[in-house]
Amino acid sequence: MLSAGQVHDSKMAIALLEEVDIQGSNVIGDKGYCSKAIRTYINERGANSVIAPKKPVEAENSIDWHSYKEHHLIECFFNNNETI
Repeated sequence: MLSAGQVHDSKMAIALLEEVDIQGSNVIGDKGYCSKAIRTYINERGANSVIAPKKPVEAENSIDWHSYKEHHLIECFFNNNETI
């Protein structure tokens, strides 16, 4: 999905997730995707939210840090300058 340059990627997250069956999956995202709405959407569909918490919500958003460390693979996929 493409959005205007001034629109934050997180604004498109739920619309993008609606396009795939996420049940039973780990949905991994960085701090920019740490919103209650996104995490609730993921959890209500039977998936596991693996999104790094922003400081104010750390207490209510515990994640599997081992799985979260794999998010760099996604970033490497889009960045041709790095190797996996």
